[in-house]
Amino acid sequence: FSDINDGTDGVNGGDSSMVLKYLWAVKEKNIYHPDYILLNCGIHDIKRNAISKTYQVPPKEYEKNLREINSVVREMGAYLIWVRTTPVKEKTGIHDELKTVRYNSDVVLYNNIADRVMRKLKVPVIDLYTFTLNLGEDVFIDNVHPDEKTAELQAAFISGWLDCFDLP
Repeated sequence: FSDINDGTDGVNGGDSSMVLKYLWAVKEKNIYHPDYILLNCGIHDIKRNAISKTYQVPPKEYEKNLREINSVVREMGAYLIWVRTTPVKEKTGIHDELKTVRYNSDVVLYNNIADRVMRKLKVPVIDLYTFTLNLGEDVFIDNVHPDEKTAELQAAFISGWLDCFDLP
């Protein structure tokens, strides 16, 4: 799908607006026909400008994006499986050269929004947030990215969930 410009330079899916843009492009080009789409977005949505404290994607827009993401996935003939956003380790100061900050309380807020939306839409949810939280505090290489051992445990958790869950 290298001909689709999603604004992330191929690094990741970005925030929910970028994911939605990408899914619309994939659907329009009719180039991807999965049975299931395992998806998460939220960690970029919760980024706040360190000075103004405004969200990258405000909560109401996030909720709207999630509903539309599910709609596009269904129009593609696939089923959505949602993965809850993992915790962030808060640290004092500005996150990066972009002068953004993230708060775990925002992860909780956005996970609650996603939980409500996915429950209403009857979308299965993998609780990677609680799983990761229960691994302890020293599981990050920075404030958002898991270390290698944690990533392996997360992958095994997701894989086990997919093996055990009765998907349509």
